[in-house]
Amino acid sequence: MRDLKFILQQKYETSRALVVGINQYENASPLEYAVNDAKEISEILIEELGFEKDNVTYLADQDATKENILREFLRSSNDDVKVDDRLLVFFAGHGYTRAGVRGEVGYLVPYDACMDDFSTFIRWDELTRNAELIRAKHILFVMDACYVGLAVHRDLRP
Repeated sequence: MRDLKFILQQKYETSRALVVGINQYENASPLEYAVNDAKEISEILIEELGFEKDNVTYLADQDATKENILREFLRSSNDDVKVDDRLLVFFAGHGYTRAGVRGEVGYLVPYDACMDDFSTFIRWDELTRNAELIRAKHILFVMDACYVGLAVHRDLRP
């Protein structure tokens, strides 16, 4: 059980980030600014906001595979992440929306996604559900990915 004094503390022990930017995809149309945005976010976190360089994981283009993104995200569930830490997850790249029986389902499109195989996408709520495994006091998700089905669908053909 979490100790209340740590939860109420306003200072963070360690600041961590996972920053992903994808311009060039294996099977989807390229983007122009996602990698630049991700790189800029990484630099601001380190140079202006005091994140230690070793605590900022930056994945771009071919390094931003589904396996690598999920591995790095779930690495935050390790014992070295404490209750008084914070985590920022930034993703800039393609998104996709698919209609489900209970409403639309949003996906992030990693570098190696096959556009006709949804098992190769990262379902948005997979990240939020797995966030329960991370002890950090604060987790902020910043997604620069279009989930509007028609707008993205037109752009994502191989």
